[in-house]
Amino acid sequence: MRIRIICIGNRFFQPDSGGPRVHDILLGMEFPAAVECIDGGLHGLNLLLLLEDVDHVIFVDSVEGFLPEEVNEGVVIVEDPVFDLEYQENHDHNSGLAYLLRTAPLVVESAMPGIYLVGVEGFPSSRLCEEAARKCRILALTLLKSTAIKA
Repeated sequence: MRIRIICIGNRFFQPDSGGPRVHDILLGMEFPAAVECIDGGLHGLNLLLLLEDVDHVIFVDSVEGFLPEEVNEGVVIVEDPVFDLEYQENHDHNSGLAYLLRTAPLVVESAMPGIYLVGVEGFPSSRLCEEAARKCRILALTLLKSTAIKA
């Protein structure tokens, strides 16, 4: 069983810095050897290689539009987010994670991993990023435990 947590975004552009900030927090947490934490930064389609030969991938990214209108910030967890993310037909950097996830089945040679998204919605404050890191850890440990039970 292998799990990768891939944190994406631009640490130098505050609205998009949620993923990298969560990555920094995750590095201070203990994980079993089966869990790998990666700063995916702005690597775009190069991240497709990280979907090879793993059981689950947890992406961490700044998101919009997942929370009700009356809630302006929070952390969301989305299982299999490929069709929940806004997709742009222009296929450039703005297509982001949605384009990557739609492209993955065409490129990944191993079995596709289970995909999860931990999204930081709103200003990526220290509180929100810490909450996202805690949720990543809980999700990773839960996935490890559920696979061990099935085996």
